[in-house]
Amino acid sequence: MSNRKKPGQPVVKKSSWLDAATQVGVMIAISLVTVAGYQSLSRQSAYSAETPTNGAPGVVVVDTKAVLEAYMEVMKDRIAAGEEFSDQTLQLSGAEFAAEYLGAVKKYRDEGVVVIDRRYVVGIPDGSEITKEIGDALGLVVEVKMDAFSLPLNNAGKQ
Repeated sequence: MSNRKKPGQPVVKKSSWLDAATQVGVMIAISLVTVAGYQSLSRQSAYSAETPTNGAPGVVVVDTKAVLEAYMEVMKDRIAAGEEFSDQTLQLSGAEFAAEYLGAVKKYRDEGVVVIDRRYVVGIPDGSEITKEIGDALGLVVEVKMDAFSLPLNNAGKQ
C-alpha cells in the first residue's frame, strides 16, 4: 500500500485534536457573539419602551370598569340630590364623560405609552396601574382594586 494519491480520489486530510479544538472554539465564539448581540438588542427595545419624558413604563393599565363605576356613583348622587335629567341630557352627559375619559387615556398614548384595560391583565407591575390618575384627571374618586399578585398569600394550610 502506498500513500500516494490515486487519480480521481479526493484528498483526505487527517484531522488532529488541534483542528477539532479550533473548530469547537470558533463555534463557541460565534454562539457567544450571537447571544450577546441578541441581549443587547432586546435591552435596547426594552429601554425604548420607556417614555423619554418621564420614565413611565411603556405599558400601563387602567381599570375602565372602576372609572365608570365611580362616574355612575357621581351621577346617582346627583339624581339622589334632586337633580333632574332628561334621557337626552343623560345621553349627552355619558358622551361627554366618554370623551373626557378617552382624552385622559390619549395623553398617555401621545407620550408613547400603551394603555391596556385591566380586565385583560393578570399581573400588574408596580407603577403600571394608572386608574387613580385617570380618575383624578376626571375629578372622580376611583377605588383601585389590587391584582391577585399583590394580595397576601393564604397561609391557612400552614401551622
